[in-house]
Amino acid sequence: MGARTQPSETKLTICVWHPFTEWRPKPAMAEAIRKRWPEMRVLHLPNYERLPGELPDTDIFVGYSLRAEQLKEAKKLKWIHSTAAGVAQLMYPELRDSGIVVTNPSGIFSVPMAEHTMGLLLALARNFPDSVRGQDRAKWAQQEIWDKPQHLTELSGKVLLIVGYGSIGREVAKRAQAFEMKVWGVTRSGEGERAHVEKIFPAAQLSEALPGADYVLICAPETAETKHLIGSPAGCGLRFDLRAGDGGNEAPDWRGRNREDEARGAADQCRARIAPG
Repeated sequence: MGARTQPSETKLTICVWHPFTEWRPKPAMAEAIRKRWPEMRVLHLPNYERLPGELPDTDIFVGYSLRAEQLKEAKKLKWIHSTAAGVAQLMYPELRDSGIVVTNPSGIFSVPMAEHTMGLLLALARNFPDSVRGQDRAKWAQQEIWDKPQHLTELSGKVLLIVGYGSIGREVAKRAQAFEMKVWGVTRSGEGERAHVEKIFPAAQLSEALPGADYVLICAPETAETKHLIGSPAGCGLRFDLRAGDGGNEAPDWRGRNREDEARGAADQCRARIAPG
């Protein structure tokens, strides 16, 4: 990586395009940067058509992804800021070995994701999906819902295991504690902030923690180590996977056959709303 440049010698390029408009940077982003550093050259591209011609003299790139073949053309690049919390799409060998700084907006999505998660927990504990389906059919489905294998339950007293106890996990724990849930965390080292958790397990003891959990929330970053962190749901509670890098572009089908299907679709909805994947 070359020497740090002064703002007057710096070109910053913003480029994200996605069918979902909320993932596209707003003009206010470029305007705010220009106001803070008026001498900096700030370029906001509405799509990828002009990107190849602008990369060679770009010092800072703000976007969701930059492919290996594009990286080769970015001769002056010193810093990539991901507009998504997940950066798995940038973790290819050429970029890892380049010395280019990679940053992300860690923490800014923690509150909306935590609130969304609590909504999902309540919806599944009280089986809101089937209630809405009954309402759509103009049918009072009280007995039908009660007789389902996944009986209605309360969150109070249930164990929520949060795998990857970072900023999102802490915000979830704070809200889960208000519902009188028992919250356990999992971190790589077994250490972490304990204000809202009963215990924290090291990642090496995940298999010991799973059998005691009613709900499992995966907030760990998507890496080679975590991609298949929990395979079969056997031996653990209902899973929510909120890793931003693992989402798809298609809207999930909420009409699952069981709570596991419902949870998967609900977590996909959370990923679709928060960050591109």
